[in-house]
Amino acid sequence: MEDLARNNRNFATATIIMVVVAAVIVAVAMAFFPLTAFDNPNAGLIPSLINTPGGNALVVGFFALLAANIAVYLNTIIRLERERADILERGTSTREAPQISTKKPKAIK
Repeated sequence: MEDLARNNRNFATATIIMVVVAAVIVAVAMAFFPLTAFDNPNAGLIPSLINTPGGNALVVGFFALLAANIAVYLNTIIRLERERADILERGTSTREAPQISTKKPKAIK
């Protein structure tokens, strides 16, 4: 049971880490490309970054970081699910199978 509890804690920890990292990536991207850039192209940390080759490369880089974050998360979750299946299989294989009586039942009087 302790292995299963540890596996569940690792699952929750991986999910929280993925959400926090994704939020940080989105927050940094919003600092470079704020929503006010629709009205003011000089908005953001670096003025006139909107619609430039450097700005486009930065956007692609942010999306690549986000995709890498999701890929690492999915790999971790798949590994944890395989461990969970192994733990559950070990738990059921160690338990004895129920013994079936070989006596024939008698009628109830």
